Amino acid sequence: MRPLFWWLAIFTLHSAVALAQPSRLPAPRPSSPLKPLPESAQSAAAIFNRYEIKVNTRNSPKLKRAWDRVESDLNHFLDGEIGKPMDAERLIQLRRNIERLIASRELIGSRVLDIRFENPDALNRVILIEIEAGEKVSFGFRGNLAYQRSEILGWIDEIREQGFKRDYQESIRARILKQYLDSGYAAVQVKVLSFEQTEKEERHLTFWITEGVRYEIEKIDFDGNQFFTAQVLREKLTELSSGIIQQGVYSQIELDRGLVSLIEWMRSQGFLSAKSISIRPTFDPIKGRASVTIYLYEGVQTIVRSVRFKGFSAVGDVQADSLLAIREGSPFNPYAFTEGLERLKKTYRNLGYLSVKVANENDDSIVQYSSGNRWVDVSIDLDEGTRYKLSDIQVEGLEKTQSDIVLREFQIYREQYLDESRTLETEARLRRLGIFSKVTLTLEDDPNRPGYKIARASLAEGSPGFVGGGGGLRNDLGLRLFGEVGYTNLWGKNHSIVLQANTNRRFQDYHFIEYQTTLSYIWPWVFLGPTIFRPGVTQQKQQFIQLSVDSTILSMSLERRLIKETNLVASLTHTIERISQFLAIDPSDNQDLRIGSLTPAIRLDLRDNPLAPTKGFYASSSLEFAAPAFGSQVFPYAISYTRFQIRLDQYIPFSSKLNLYMSFRSGYLRNLVDPSQYADPIVAQLVRIPLYKQFALGGVNSVRGFRLQEINDQDVAIQGTQTYVNYRLQLDYAIAGPLKFGPFLDAANLRIDSFSFGALRYGTGVGLHYQTPVGPVNFDWGFKVDPRPGESTNEFYFSLGVI
Repeated sequence: MRPLFWWLAIFTLHSAVALAQPSRLPAPRPSSPLKPLPESAQSAAAIFNRYEIKVNTRNSPKLKRAWDRVESDLNHFLDGEIGKPMDAERLIQLRRNIERLIASRELIGSRVLDIRFENPDALNRVILIEIEAGEKVSFGFRGNLAYQRSEILGWIDEIREQGFKRDYQESIRARILKQYLDSGYAAVQVKVLSFEQTEKEERHLTFWITEGVRYEIEKIDFDGNQFFTAQVLREKLTELSSGIIQQGVYSQIELDRGLVSLIEWMRSQGFLSAKSISIRPTFDPIKGRASVTIYLYEGVQTIVRSVRFKGFSAVGDVQADSLLAIREGSPFNPYAFTEGLERLKKTYRNLGYLSVKVANENDDSIVQYSSGNRWVDVSIDLDEGTRYKLSDIQVEGLEKTQSDIVLREFQIYREQYLDESRTLETEARLRRLGIFSKVTLTLEDDPNRPGYKIARASLAEGSPGFVGGGGGLRNDLGLRLFGEVGYTNLWGKNHSIVLQANTNRRFQDYHFIEYQTTLSYIWPWVFLGPTIFRPGVTQQKQQFIQLSVDSTILSMSLERRLIKETNLVASLTHTIERISQFLAIDPSDNQDLRIGSLTPAIRLDLRDNPLAPTKGFYASSSLEFAAPAFGSQVFPYAISYTRFQIRLDQYIPFSSKLNLYMSFRSGYLRNLVDPSQYADPIVAQLVRIPLYKQFALGGVNSVRGFRLQEINDQDVAIQGTQTYVNYRLQLDYAIAGPLKFGPFLDAANLRIDSFSFGALRYGTGVGLHYQTPVGPVNFDWGFKVDPRPGESTNEFYFSLGVI
């Protein structure tokens, strides 16, 4: 138990938690002008104690009756505002709230003409509100097959948020028409029918939609092209256009946008005068096909005749050519040239030439065109400026944090040439520490040493305490609650202590309330640079399909990024687990165990977002060694095994709405204790891989269509090996915003004393996934491809929130 002595000392520390104070939100800016207040009224907020409303109903009895029903709600709202301090900005917000309230009552066209202080010089002010009343309007739709009523009402709400004008009927009709045209319904027609419903005293608008055919693109031809072939232009247009064009659906607006990008690409190839003349589509309503002819003007191709550099010493001509992406005899790309100038200046700043500039960057001399734009001569006059070194680092604003905690994050060093990229990385690293609410890093001239800069870090320490929590729901695990509390920057050294806890109560197969609590300590830069030491203790009680477990786990982990500025991270973890297995199907599995293990692991994360990835690659691998040398039990029998796992995930975006997810996972588990070394046959029979450590598959995270851990070998005493493979494939399509539809196919096997990539069991189905502000909502319905006797044919999975 020696490995525990130094670990237990860590957890004698006591720390307090200071909660961060919420920050104030800035007041919204006005959307429309208000009459200015006298200077006396703008100096401070006064009490709003009375209001007067003047409404223009244009002498319409119908409008008057509709307004009467809204006015009571408005009075109730304004009564709640009485007594509150009111200044100019809050008056603007009050105006917005009034307009939103009226709009929510479907009084279309209503607007606040003016809102002002009637007596601005008094401390107790009267607010005068002048309103022009609109009319009560309801909406109906006919002929809409491609879009549901709720979607069309959503488009109307977009217009409502911006404010209905007098021509709101045409605004709504144009919005509906645009949506259909953008989606390929080139022959769509939208008519507006108006009905006066006297019994409801409102106007009812029916939008009669004749959708017509959704046209697919049959072919795209080009006219006027001489240098580029039609095939090249078609391929490039498709590549540069949006997903709807790539899917072969005709949309005039998306085709126009794609053509703009195509012209920019042609100009990047040296055809600086390239332009589009017109697009002429022809439609076949019987086949639902559209043929498009695009008329272009290419112009002449501009070639780089000469490139001249002046003032270059730190960077040679060859490297400058490469940075500028231009060379003699090649087409002139003005966009790449502009980007190349920025790369050139950035390269110099990274060498310490912080004040470098292109002297003729804004002159005509930098790029000179010949007659007819057939040739271009490039001349770059560079002013390198001074090459600066760093003389000193000064840190301001520290209260509790020790200065060496800040200095070790610096990637620029005294008496070395300054590097702009390293300076920016230093500022980013200081922000990532999470202990400062404000980080500003500036470089200032050293008044005592010409050619030197002083790096000044201005910092403000944030609140070191944090607390959080939430809940979730999953149909197989039940209701879940979780929380976290912690304290950062202990002793001013950026050490942290964190307590995490979660609990869940199942709805089905309930035995007890499950829980897990973890107390961990985080010690960054423990040795050899940015190596993180993370000791922790975990107490948990969980139930599985054939047993339940009550365990205490002591762990010590070292973690380090292997390659600087990458997401390749390695770790080494030593754990000692005290496990009590109970409620097992086989009574012989009800036993207390002690398992000590050492686990090296590595992971590479190249995903665009670790929480909701859409593209990128993720890989992880771990190899757990359990043996008496690491703390495992020896009596009544020894526990020793190896447990290897690997996971490879790939996210492939096909378009802005379509993503493919592929995953391969595998594991290998081998018992290292020979049962024949025990003379007692009862003890020899107990020598096995602990049931708690065996692989089990099934459920939403491995094979859908199966219950959680339904694929298992927990009725077998494994004295040799156990392996598994798990394939997952899912196609996600964004139906509307954060709502995604995804068919999937999962496959896996679980084998004893053998290994195979085949002999799989399959689960397939579909899912709906919706990302809400409070967490994801997931529905998955999985079906077994080959259900066996006694098995359910399908499983439904539902989860809400983070779980």
